[in-house]
Amino acid sequence: MAGTGPRESSEEPYAAASFDVADVNTNEPCLFVHGEIDVSTSPAMREQLQRLIDGGAQRLAIDFRDMSFIDSSGLGVLVGILRRLRERGGSDLVVRELQEAPRRVFEITGLDRLFTIEN
Repeated sequence: MAGTGPRESSEEPYAAASFDVADVNTNEPCLFVHGEIDVSTSPAMREQLQRLIDGGAQRLAIDFRDMSFIDSSGLGVLVGILRRLRERGGSDLVVRELQEAPRRVFEITGLDRLFTIEN
């Protein structure tokens, strides 16, 4: 029966997220995140951020104004990216425009003290 079972493997996952990169200035590219960051979408976020670091970024910004949810896998990506950035001589990962629920996650986990958070 077509259309009544689980999604076929060629279709996009249920929890889709998308990413856009903009150069705020030459020293700080910004990744704009849209959607939910969870176990199925965090690898794509990691890939985008690693690409920016590999391209020579010394400071990164992530704009979460259009992100409604982040789980532990997404938080793990952010911590790992900050470590990688610093290992390569970079300085900071700036988190911008957190909505209320994700902001609470950052506060509960103590990550609000690890990252620069701007609203």
